[in-house]
Amino acid sequence: MTSVLACALVLTGCTGGGEEPAADEAVVSSAAPAADAAVTTTEEPRTGEAAGDPLTRWLTPVELEDPPRALTELERTLLHEPGPFAQQGDTPSDALLSDTERERAAAAAAALGPQTEEEWIGAVLAQVHGDYVQDVRDTVFFDTGTGDGSAAPTAGPPEAQPVGTNHYALVLDASGSMEAAGSAGTRMEEAKAAIEAFVEKLPEGSTVSLRVYGHEGSNDEAGKAESCASSEVVFDGQSSDRDGLAGALEDVVPVGYTPLARAIDDARGDIPEQATDSIVYVVTDGLETCGGDPVAAAQALAGTDVRPVVNVIGFQTGDADQAALAAIAQAGGGEFTAAGSGAELDAYWEEERRRMQAAWAQWRQEEASRITRAGEANKVDANAVGERIKTTSNVESQAGKDVVRELERQGLLDSDTSSAVWQWFSDRSSPIWSYGNDTASENWVASDDQADADRAALYEQADRSWSEFYRGDGG
Repeated sequence: MTSVLACALVLTGCTGGGEEPAADEAVVSSAAPAADAAVTTTEEPRTGEAAGDPLTRWLTPVELEDPPRALTELERTLLHEPGPFAQQGDTPSDALLSDTERERAAAAAAALGPQTEEEWIGAVLAQVHGDYVQDVRDTVFFDTGTGDGSAAPTAGPPEAQPVGTNHYALVLDASGSMEAAGSAGTRMEEAKAAIEAFVEKLPEGSTVSLRVYGHEGSNDEAGKAESCASSEVVFDGQSSDRDGLAGALEDVVPVGYTPLARAIDDARGDIPEQATDSIVYVVTDGLETCGGDPVAAAQALAGTDVRPVVNVIGFQTGDADQAALAAIAQAGGGEFTAAGSGAELDAYWEEERRRMQAAWAQWRQEEASRITRAGEANKVDANAVGERIKTTSNVESQAGKDVVRELERQGLLDSDTSSAVWQWFSDRSSPIWSYGNDTASENWVASDDQADADRAALYEQADRSWSEFYRGDGG
């Protein structure tokens, strides 16, 4: 038998933990049989030929369900159940077949009745085929994602991720008392100016809603019903829409009662579904005057999915009112702040901006560290999978050559067939080794790139809630 059906593809790769097989490498305990060895097959030829590829005839294939890309020809050849004499070890010398195992493997191969050179290769391979399935599966489905909300790349670029938003829901008292004089104009004028200054400095991409209440009817008994039913969003858009917000504020005129509970309850509809963080600011100069329960409303609002913080700013309020307003803020998971003048209101908004900026910075730092750790772990996994494939290829090659040597020793293979089959196992390991090396490198680089991309997108990908740090829960 003269033709040698060996794997002709010999790829090179970087050295790693698994040693790349060399074509002329001397292998301890498994030297190639001499071409002139006076050994012939003594077994009588068996009649009848089984169906199928002689190289894989006695192997059990394994299917990968819904792979993210087309499998390579090499991957398909590796996706078979391991042989009964498949060995595990860090190096081929750690996984040598014992004398008994080698004899049993040779007997099992011969019992399959191989006749041709290809059949002998298939018969031996059926005994020692390496356990590649899980490692090939891990390679094909390798996930470079760094955590929740990150895409796991397949054959192409990562899919675009939905971007969350930070929403600021402003709830402004437009009852008649807001027409009272403040330190620099009316209370309403000072509140409007402070709100505009605050929104101007919000993070890019934030959304803002402005709800006013008590702006209809009047502050006498005749207009009470209409006023107590008034709660309306007059602006809803990007924080960058300065003109839109200014126009909406300009049209607000304080006239009526204070339906505070209604406004807080209605504010839950002001928060967009895609919002990942939301803070509600209630600006009022007094208490509920329409019979509602603002404490219960704030508690219900804070319990919604987005978990908005409900902060209450009491503008020029007395001590008794401040205690009641503080209870509303506490129920909403937020804070109460008393502002006695327009300047104090400005100072409050500036402090809020700094506080949110610090919370955002802390979130970014925490998230960047998490992404870095996840990316490094992915790179370690990529290398580990590649090393296992490389080691398995070397161990399988060694075991196959040992079984061939045993078959020749027992006189079951003639020297030409033995040499050809031995060489096939020697050549087979090289492309498998290179596959493990190259795919590990590809997945390592992909993991590094994914981590870089995720870090760069921190301001756009709101996968975690930075408001935890704003609340003081995430430090």
